[in-house]
Amino acid sequence: MCSIFQTLPSSLLERHLPEQINRVWAGRHLSIASPLWQSFSPAEDDANPEALPGREGLESLLNSSDPAISEWAKKKRDAFNQLRYSSDPQLRGYYQEHINRSSRKGNLESQRVAGVNLQGYLLGKEAQVKGYSTTTSQLVHCIQCGMFSFTISKDFGLHLAKGQSVFVQFHLAESAHAQKYALKALPSDPASRLAVSISGQDSNGEFHAYLVNKSGRRTAMKIDTLVDIPEGVTFEGRSKRPRRWLKTMVRGKSTDMYTTPN
Repeated sequence: MCSIFQTLPSSLLERHLPEQINRVWAGRHLSIASPLWQSFSPAEDDANPEALPGREGLESLLNSSDPAISEWAKKKRDAFNQLRYSSDPQLRGYYQEHINRSSRKGNLESQRVAGVNLQGYLLGKEAQVKGYSTTTSQLVHCIQCGMFSFTISKDFGLHLAKGQSVFVQFHLAESAHAQKYALKALPSDPASRLAVSISGQDSNGEFHAYLVNKSGRRTAMKIDTLVDIPEGVTFEGRSKRPRRWLKTMVRGKSTDMYTTPN
């Protein structure tokens, strides 16, 4: 009976197992590891410690030094992927159902992690200065806060070095912030309520500055999304709101998308 459970999709487990059983999401299907054990999130208390850790577990099987284990994992993976081309509409639907569920679970987990990370910047925390070269070979400094990047204007006259630590803090107001980061944000944009400050020390001594970005609509749309995340707006919710930046996967590649501009 336990072996049978290892091959059941999570939808059937939900139908047949008692409600009081603590079931974590499997999302892998067919014998990679028991769906009762697998977990999407990294929480330590929601999976059997002896279980394979979901996606990482499958990767370890595929890359196993034992040819038999590696070949077995590849056959399981390829057999599932072939369902998308099946002539049977039920099998194609089964495949798509699992892909959609995996995507939804992934978005929810990404939302949770991003929210926790961005909440930290509301209290303030350190970040490293990064740098990139423009098309004119000029070095531009920036800081990366999760999936959001903030340019440090040369107008500040700061003498920073790549890898240097600075203290970053988000300032979220109830109404438009006088030091808002996205200067082109509309009064109706959540971005108009967010200011971003950095402080630290360079060769001239201590500094404290509010970052600004003079770019156009898309910068404001990205900051609209940033404000949404710690305020609990889900990916689905953001996709229905105007002037939002959405980072999604299209054919296995990370793609930037924007909702309607008004």
